[in-house]
Formats: sequence, C-alpha cells, structure tokens
Amino acid sequence: MKVFQIEWISKDSEEALVFIGDDEYECTAFCHPCCLQVGNHLKNPLLAYDTKMIVQETDKRLSIKRQSNSLAHELIAKVTDVNSSLIKIGSIFIELDIPLPSDIRENEIVSLTCSRLDVIA
Repeated sequence: MKVFQIEWISKDSEEALVFIGDDEYECTAFCHPCCLQVGNHLKNPLLAYDTKMIVQETDKRLSIKRQSNSLAHELIAKVTDVNSSLIKIGSIFIELDIPLPSDIRENEIVSLTCSRLDVIA
C-alpha cells in the first residue's frame, strides 16, 4: 500500500487525508497523527470504522469506492483472515472493526460499507 497524496486537514493537529493504493485500486484514509510522506509504503492494514452490511458476493470483481466527498467507502474485497476480520482489495489490506459473519470463509468475496478508513500507526 503506497501513499500517493497527502491532503492536510490541520498540520498543527497532524490530521490528514491520505490517498493510498496500488496500480489498480485507490482509497482515502484518515490519519492522525500523520507523519507519512508521499511514496511511503504502509506495513499495517487500514482500519474500517463503523463497518456495516457485510454480505457474501458471487461476483469476483473487487472494488473500492469512496462515497462522494465523505470518508465513507463501499468495498468488495477478498477475505484473507476470518479470525482477524482482515480483507484485501489488490494490495490494500483492511481490518474490520467488527467480526465477519460466521458463514463467511477465507478467500470468499464480501461486500460492505464503512464510515471511514483509518491509517493504523
């Protein structure tokens, strides 16, 4: 996960929107305190905050879409670790803030929404 752009909300408070992605997918995450620079690679997954509507998908096309100018995202992702509620879209790894439903298995595709993605320091 590479940092492509940083948009400062407040430099004094070290709050920023960070545009993260790979060659195919991109998302926007909130970062505080933000000490990242453009070109940095994140080692930890992003955290999906206020995760809702987790549903198993039959369509295998992954996607990540920011909802207008908010920080909310609609995700279609592959489950990589059920116990950690970890999903991925391309090289973007995301940890959910709630457990996956009990009928979801690793390597399955799920869709969900979240109110915000956060960078985990």
